[in-house]
This record gives sequence, C-alpha cells and structure tokens, in this order.
Amino acid sequence: MPTSFDVFLSHNSKDKPAVRELAQALRKRRLSVWLDEDELRPGLNWQKQLESGIRLSRSVAVLIGKDGLGPWQTEEMEGALIHAVNDGRPVIPVLLPDAPRQPELPPFLKTRTWVDLRPAVTKANLGRLVWGITGKKPLPSTKPPQVNRVEPKPEPEPEKIERDRLSGMDLVLIEGGRFLMGSPESEQGRSSDERQHPVQVKGFYLGKYPVTNAQYRRFKPDHDSGQGLNGEDQPVVGVNWHDAMDYADWLSRETGENYRLPTEAEWEYAARAGTTGRWSFGDDERELDNYAWYDGNAGGVPHPVGQKRPNPWGLYDMHGNVWEWTCSGYDAGYGGGEQQCAGKNDANVPRVARGGSWFSFPRFVRSANRSRCGISSNRYGSYGFRLARIISP
Repeated sequence: MPTSFDVFLSHNSKDKPAVRELAQALRKRRLSVWLDEDELRPGLNWQKQLESGIRLSRSVAVLIGKDGLGPWQTEEMEGALIHAVNDGRPVIPVLLPDAPRQPELPPFLKTRTWVDLRPAVTKANLGRLVWGITGKKPLPSTKPPQVNRVEPKPEPEPEKIERDRLSGMDLVLIEGGRFLMGSPESEQGRSSDERQHPVQVKGFYLGKYPVTNAQYRRFKPDHDSGQGLNGEDQPVVGVNWHDAMDYADWLSRETGENYRLPTEAEWEYAARAGTTGRWSFGDDERELDNYAWYDGNAGGVPHPVGQKRPNPWGLYDMHGNVWEWTCSGYDAGYGGGEQQCAGKNDANVPRVARGGSWFSFPRFVRSANRSRCGISSNRYGSYGFRLARIISP
C-alpha cells in the first residue's frame, strides 16, 4: 500500500460506476488514487480509515453526481475535509457527467474553483482535474486528434439482416447455440466474477449497431445526449436502464414485434461470435484500435457507430464506444441471472452493462468483462444500449 496518494476521491456511493471510470483515467496518467473499495481494510473502523486516507493524500477531489453529496461527505467527513483546506492542500469540487445544473455545495467548498465533467469526461476537462491535483498545467494541443478509421470487413449474408422500418435499426440474425461464458483464470485482466460455465442460447436478432441518437429521438424527440454528443449517428448516451427498457416497450407496441434488451448471456454470446479469446478478434491488444473506440484512441468522446471493424457475426462496436445495458440483474456467481431479465420494479437488484466504452482501458472492453451498476436510474455519458428482437416460436 502506498504511503501517500496523489488524490483522495470523496464520492457518493450511488455514483460508483462513474467514479470507477474516473479513477481508471487518473491512474492511466500515473496518478495514485485513494478509492474506498480499493483501500478500506475489512475489520477496521471505516470512518477512521477514510480520515487517514485524506491525511495521506496530497489533494482531495469531492465528486458530485446526480444525487449530490453523500451523507458521509457532508457530515462525518466534513471536519477532515476542512482540515485539508486549512492545510493548504487542493480540495477540488468535481461535477460528474450527470451532476445537476446548479449543485448544492457546502460553504467551505463554494470558494473553490471546480472542475466540470458534464456532459462527459473529455481530454480537456480531465486535464483540468489533473492540473488541480498535481499543479501542472496541461499544454495546449497543437495537433488535432487523429481519427483511426479502419475499413470494415465484408457484411454478413443479406438474408441474415433485417431492417426495422419504424426505428431504422438494422438487425442481425444470431443463430442459437451453446458456448462457454466467462473467462479462464489465466486470461489477462480478468475479474473474479467471470466464472466460466456452459450456456445454451436460443436464436434471436440483435442490433447491428448500438441505438443512435436519431433512432432514439423517434421515441423521445427532445432527448439531449450532451454537448458534442448529439450527432445523429453517434450512439445515444445519457440513458438509464429504464429509459432503454421504455424504448424497447414503445418499439414493441408500435411494430407488434417483441423487442427488449439482450440478457447478459445473449450479449456475450453475440459479442464472442464463436471465439474464445479476450476479444472477438483474439488476444493481441495491438489489434484493438481496429475494432474498438476506447481510452487509447477515442479522444474523450463516443464516435459514430460502425466506424471500426465488425466481429465475425457482423456486429459493430461490441468492444468499446459505449457501455451497453443488458436486461439482466447482476449475479456475481453466475447462478442463472445472466440468462434472465430483471423485473422493472426490482429496484434493489443491480443491473449489468457490457462492452466497455470510449473511456475504458483495454481490459474493460473484453468479451467477458462485466460492469455492475448498482443504481439502474442513473444516467451516464458513456452508457447506451442496443436492442434484441425475440424470434416467435
């Protein structure tokens, strides 16, 4: 364990997915981060450990999301944070991508210059946060970012693609089969919740691409994905699990078809497309730029769908670009929940997103990687979805 940290991330537990991604981005820049889930030792007093973490950190970032400050941020830890202010260490209010327009700040933070990550984390606003943490001002960019566009592979057979006339979505037929879900213990970057087990999947149709802004606005014309994120061919973001399910319900009613989010098992089966490696193209990370928009090449924004190479079954953007909601509840041990849809009213059941995003490290865009989302009503600038259409018996 480090004897000191560059930054302590003070946050509301409801914002955990966004906080994890921010921690990843800071560590990518070689900063040491104190994050509770990584540093709290079981069996010891958690409040004292938090206060110790602040004392060991050269700066404190107070993260503010949709629900504002968490209870311990405003009460138990206020004294420790004020102590850091009095010591002259930077205490930086940070507005997460889904923070309210006019967030409430405690009096001792109102005079602090904040960092605004709304509506999405970009290279520029992340650079401002790093400046606050380290004191090193980022140099202005003199060269426009390169777009790494790769010509796609040939399309799958035309008879396996259908177009939904109402939404404009292209759907690829995914034939049923049996596969090994999860990852082997030897896989680089794997997590402990990726237990390998055989799963049988029935045939279904799946969106060739993530749902775009243009397609989603046929349901909600006034939807705003965020500044710089509203291009018609960009994947829709800023939608929570319930928004995605409502879109599927609307499309089902209007077309008479049976649309829903894919289960976690269906999603991984389609993402792997008969492969068994870290990604659908194999294990060579040097090939990732050809197939995915991720932390290493996206430039801090989601890109129009379909610019990278598809997987062997003709599905685009299954690795990176945006996290994709599944309909399943999170089941750490893979006890069967991965093959089912959670109920809409199961508020206490965490949901699962898959695929990683433009903001993710390579390990998080692997075929087997899972993102546990504790609050299904939260909206993030890196979360979107694609739909499945069920084949009637």
